[in-house]
Amino acid sequence: MATHKKYTTTFKDDEITAHNRTFAIGGVSCSADSLVVAKSFLLRIKFSGKNLVHRKSAERYRAFKKNAMKRNLLEKYEENNVLRALVNFIPNIGGSLDILLSIKGSKWREERLKTFLADLDKRVGEIEDQEVIKKISESEEFYDLIVLSMNSIIKTRHRKKIECYSNILLNSLVLPKSKISSELLIATLDAITIDEIEYLSELKNNSNEIKIDIIEGKKIIWAKYLKHLQQTGKENIPNESVFDFNIDLIWKLLNDRNLILTESKKEFKYLDYTYSTSMQSMQSSVLSTEKITYTMSDFGKEFINWVLK
Repeated sequence: MATHKKYTTTFKDDEITAHNRTFAIGGVSCSADSLVVAKSFLLRIKFSGKNLVHRKSAERYRAFKKNAMKRNLLEKYEENNVLRALVNFIPNIGGSLDILLSIKGSKWREERLKTFLADLDKRVGEIEDQEVIKKISESEEFYDLIVLSMNSIIKTRHRKKIECYSNILLNSLVLPKSKISSELLIATLDAITIDEIEYLSELKNNSNEIKIDIIEGKKIIWAKYLKHLQQTGKENIPNESVFDFNIDLIWKLLNDRNLILTESKKEFKYLDYTYSTSMQSMQSSVLSTEKITYTMSDFGKEFINWVLK
């Protein structure tokens, strides 16, 4: 059976004990394997003896322990034998729950960090401006952002959302400074779901505005439905004319977060269209009972430009 040495690092009166070669940087726990993944990234940004950023990590770690950046509950659970024993006493699911919270949970966190660091390293490698590289190694702001991001990344399984955190970090280096702080962008990304990101992406792909009509109780993209009517003259609603992003709750959440503006106007209005038969051109109309417009807010435009490539 393989054995593991126990490594202990002491910062003044605080003792941090790590099992299985696990290290803490900025309040984020990561294994030696993750540090190997990060190796080329750290070398690329040229940490040196003159660099204050990494030398500050031990000092800052003590501060992180006193606030919300300290180790998360799952990490504490792994080290609490009493709590783990109690969980194992839970009938039927106790053993499975313990494995999920400890062994598998730790593995998933490591995989998420590896994905993030590998993507970040690849994107940094594409930067040709050496002044930007220098900015990475000397920027206290970048240090704060990467710690915030790593603490968020271990809490999401979605690759696209992990990529969004990388985008914020890289854009903080290469784009003109935003009117919105990078910390607020990360906090907003923390708060929204992957579904909300997909809805914002769809809105961006439609020039930041989507107009739909309610026809026969369905959300219809009029431009697509009109094309169908003109070609066939049949008022059946094809699937491609139905607005796929039709969950009202998600649009409401985005509106409540000031990422979009929603305008809804209930009115009975006949929408005219013309179609041709073999004999002549015909005119007809369909009834719309409501028009809804989703528009990206100024904050939403800035946010989505930073979190998406």
